[in-house]
Amino acid sequence: MNQPIVDAARIRKFDQLTLEKEGITSLQLMERVGMVMADYMINNSLITQLDHICIVSGSGNNGGDALVIAEHLLAHNYHVDLFVVGSNDGASDETKTLVERINHPIRFIESPEDIDFLKQALDDTSILIDGIFGIGLSREIEGIYRNVIDTIQQYDNSIISIDMPSGIHADNGLKQGVAVKANDTLIVQTLKQGHLLNDGIVYTGRRHILDVGILAEYREEETHLLDPDYYRRYLKQRHPISHKYDYGHVLTVGGSRGMMGAPLLSAIASMRCGSGLSSVLYLDTDQDYIPTYPPELMIDTYSGLASFTPKLEKKHAVVFGMGLTQDNPIRKESLNQVLKTDIPVVIDATGIPYFKALMDNHTERGNIVLTPHKGEFAKFLGISVEELNKNLILYAKNVAHKYHVTVVLKGAVTIITNDTLTYFSHFANPGMATAGSGDVLAGMIGSFLGQGYTPIEASILGVSVHSHAGNKAKDTYGEASMMASDIITSIAKTLKG
Repeated sequence: MNQPIVDAARIRKFDQLTLEKEGITSLQLMERVGMVMADYMINNSLITQLDHICIVSGSGNNGGDALVIAEHLLAHNYHVDLFVVGSNDGASDETKTLVERINHPIRFIESPEDIDFLKQALDDTSILIDGIFGIGLSREIEGIYRNVIDTIQQYDNSIISIDMPSGIHADNGLKQGVAVKANDTLIVQTLKQGHLLNDGIVYTGRRHILDVGILAEYREEETHLLDPDYYRRYLKQRHPISHKYDYGHVLTVGGSRGMMGAPLLSAIASMRCGSGLSSVLYLDTDQDYIPTYPPELMIDTYSGLASFTPKLEKKHAVVFGMGLTQDNPIRKESLNQVLKTDIPVVIDATGIPYFKALMDNHTERGNIVLTPHKGEFAKFLGISVEELNKNLILYAKNVAHKYHVTVVLKGAVTIITNDTLTYFSHFANPGMATAGSGDVLAGMIGSFLGQGYTPIEASILGVSVHSHAGNKAKDTYGEASMMASDIITSIAKTLKG
């Protein structure tokens, strides 16, 4: 089942809804959250009675959760050192109440001199519970808070963070100057975007989603974490009485000198995903450089629009852009001709700048899939990658909305959106960061388009099967040695089950 993912504003609304409908105070909600977290740590052996536990809390609501955890652990005779960063005067009312009622020494860290007491505790600590910042952090960390986090990161203690690792932005996952790198994060009620984006996916560690009874009302247009088994449930079975044209003819257009293999990888991947036929079209000026190809593929060339247009007949999907050079008028005309038809199209790599020059003429078409990585997408938008990282989902959804396309923004976490539906996929592996891996994905999505799936379905299936095949390739060859062709080989193993 796909898990919902929310931003900070949505979870705040859920909190407020819970307070209003249940008639409870924010302190009572904190007490519930802290108790559930403490019990979870005990019952799942994240902590033991032998551990020396150091809890570092902030003075806001996340700190309140940490203080409730401390109170509960102390009641169960755990060895706890307790620190609050900041002053009691600046603490929230809930935090002040908890500080007053905890019958245990609490040291406030207000100046660099107080850091020495934290260091002394950390020398003997086996588990550190991080409750400094939660979902409210939106600025770079400075002053004593930065000093505390820098100090924490100097030690090798196992770290459990509450809801968000302190210093990670809840919406974009970016590190706000410094951040706590957690081994485990206990997530309140539902995933936040920042757990999976940018630095967040590394700093969050193992994710534990805890149902703490917050009333969450999810919408269809909510972002979701893609279920790894999606493809097993939604792939269509082949009919016993069928022929190759029932499964689509995919045309792959791409390649230039030095990059002639890219469209071949895409076209082979299309066939491995079930396409009935797969063709590759090169410019005739490059025909002397066409590499050896599997006999199942159909290879052809064209010289201009007059010879290109007939090649689109009886095609069920087009994959355009792999291995192309930029600023070629024939290729630009070719893509424009594709976009004048109603054939579903995947536009990848260098095809994306060509699309940018043509897109204003094709905003109503509706069955286009763009498959950029972050660098290509930032260039498409005319911004830096750094700026893109601040609002990945917003930029992807805006492009999907404005041009009626489906965006597959590739990365360690791939974002798939048509504006109405948005999914995160994160079960790939670093070995897939290799030449040709994106070409393979484009061909897979093209294959599913040609078989009659909608653009969002084809994109989800392509990303899902691509990730599984990549993991099988990793198991065989290892992350450092695997190649894009190994992913293609593993498609058959994945689809076979």
